[in-house]
Amino acid sequence: MKVIIGGACQGKLAFAKREYQAADGWIDGRVCKLEEIEGCRGIFQFHEYIRRLMDDRKDGLWLSSDLSIVGMEQQAERFADLLYEKNPDILIVSNELGCGIVPMEKKDRLWRETCGRVCTALAARADEVVRVVCGVGQKIIVRAEQDLELVQNKIGKLSLGRTQNGGGNDGPSGVCFPLFLDLSHAQILVVGAGQIALRRIRALLGFAGRITVVAPDAAPGLSDILTDIAETEGAREERSLCESDAEKGTKVVWEQRGFCESDLDGKTMVLAATDDKTLNQEIAKSCKARRILVNVCSDAALCDFQFPSIVRDGDVVVGVNASGRNHPLVKETRKKIEACLGIEEDGSRYC
Repeated sequence: MKVIIGGACQGKLAFAKREYQAADGWIDGRVCKLEEIEGCRGIFQFHEYIRRLMDDRKDGLWLSSDLSIVGMEQQAERFADLLYEKNPDILIVSNELGCGIVPMEKKDRLWRETCGRVCTALAARADEVVRVVCGVGQKIIVRAEQDLELVQNKIGKLSLGRTQNGGGNDGPSGVCFPLFLDLSHAQILVVGAGQIALRRIRALLGFAGRITVVAPDAAPGLSDILTDIAETEGAREERSLCESDAEKGTKVVWEQRGFCESDLDGKTMVLAATDDKTLNQEIAKSCKARRILVNVCSDAALCDFQFPSIVRDGDVVVGVNASGRNHPLVKETRKKIEACLGIEEDGSRYC
């Protein structure tokens, strides 16, 4: 995650595209669909996105009407955690609203303060924070190993404090036990096909026997997964499947429709990953009644298990998890493990 800030008309977007070689994949915070932030490369006019998010609380990212200082801080931290989980590599370009004359209207003053708190929370999770003036960027935060521990501790304390104070269900109450399951014959159901669902499908490739995806629509990445699997199955007819090719052996089927209760029949594991929080809750309730393991993307409190960050090198599989409370620590730990094993970053999957 990179955060680029500065005054209006200072060349922030042009700087971000040039500095991070990100010409495509941008959305405009003034007009984009709110859910598009989950899959974009970057968002500009982010301050306007926050204004729209405050006006429209139905998307599930901004739920509380508490406008106290504590309430806004908790909302900002929760939003930052959710955005980091949904799109950890996003580029964020925002105007600094804290400078200049204080607005007369109360609504504008609340927007100004909320935007500042959200950007502060995002900066605590970002790899880099850059201020741009006249098209020139000054990096005011660059995560280095010597200061990473301090930032991680800060994030961990904030998240732990929210759990203790009842400020949200951002993670489990305790540390999770690592359990390595044989899913080679498992029947796994994924309800939804957005960016979170696709990341978790990719993580399961090579471990699960069959994955059934149920969703009326899907992000473009699902077709890429299906195409890769079809090509691999065709290649198997000409040669035997060696052990190193095992991660190509998962069967993925997309049923382009809405969820039905009967979809749970015979399933070993279910991932509820739709953008409908109520539907996710209903799926979780049904799974628990049937004693099916379930993971819910919109509510960690309903999850029976969490997805780790996965590093795989042949038969060696390493899963990294911070109990849902410290995503930057997970990412940094994964990179260190990859370096120790001598594998490229794209050889592992971050969930």
